[in-house]
Amino acid sequence: MKLKSYIFASFTLILVFLVYGFSVVKKKKFLDHFVTYKSDTLTVSSAEYADIYDNANTSLSLKGNTIDTMFNEVYELEGGEDIREFSPRGWETGPLAYQKIKLDMGCYLLIIRAGGEYWNSRYHACLYNDGNKRVTSTLPVAESFGDAGSYYTCKSFFQKEDNRWSIYTHHTYFEPFDFDKYGMDSVQIKNVDVLSTIEQKEDHFYFLEKYRAEKTSWK
Repeated sequence: MKLKSYIFASFTLILVFLVYGFSVVKKKKFLDHFVTYKSDTLTVSSAEYADIYDNANTSLSLKGNTIDTMFNEVYELEGGEDIREFSPRGWETGPLAYQKIKLDMGCYLLIIRAGGEYWNSRYHACLYNDGNKRVTSTLPVAESFGDAGSYYTCKSFFQKEDNRWSIYTHHTYFEPFDFDKYGMDSVQIKNVDVLSTIEQKEDHFYFLEKYRAEKTSWK
């Protein structure tokens, strides 16, 4: 009798453990995919293709953490379609999560990698409201691709001062031109610098472009 009671109790305990464990996995929250970031500065640049896909020892900090597609409804608002357009590849079955920075009023600044020109090379800064479980605004902050002699790169530097985040983004466009008529070739290089800030209006956060400067040169 005691043996039967022991077996029944053990079976019950195992069943409870399995159900509890399944519930924990099933109830993983959107923000759980991200790594908490507490520094006042952050640099975001697009990694090389080979560094992510051709290196067996790629670190999680570079590879990112795949976000389950069950959370796709999170990206329904402004700019969300860019994040949903990721390219499934190996372990990348959804957008890739990186840092999360708590702002205020249950809002977060998130860094997500998703679809780019040819692969998942574009990084987005996202403003996420944990109250309505939605990304309310996105800003492309890093990218890198090339094609037939042309290339484009984008990288950003985040800085927090006086409890306000500023985002300095630098874009470089490199475009070759063939001037056969004049017997010469040339390359157009355009550099664009953009300063954006994260502003708050009541309980709503949004990106605001404060400054933009463009310079074009030839060589």
